Amino acid sequence: MTTLAKPTPIGALYANLGVNTSVVQVVAPGNNLHGLVIRTLYVNSYAGTIGVQVYADTAAPSAYGDGTKRLIFIGTPIPTISAQYSLYVPPGQGIWAVANGNGSVNMTYDLLTETLV
Repeated sequence: MTTLAKPTPIGALYANLGVNTSVVQVVAPGNNLHGLVIRTLYVNSYAGTIGVQVYADTAAPSAYGDGTKRLIFIGTPIPTISAQYSLYVPPGQGIWAVANGNGSVNMTYDLLTETLV
């Protein structure tokens, strides 16, 4: 008998957003009251040299490569790269994405109803 790995569920909420050199808000910090779990996360680029960054912090990054904010995922996809596991984002932090060209972020997530302890 073959034992299968426990699959990661898709999230109840989703975001499919085009990104470029302007920072795009995916989830507002004020909407993340008890924490959130990113279930699936894919970034796409329209050219193999384009980098796409995803940040989780209390405020937006200023631009691509902002070293003062929490960078949780970066990819230079050809054409797509994905996170290999779920990510927990603590309460009060939002999610933002930005690229150094044209790309997209596709993710599913769940907002928790109570804070993890």
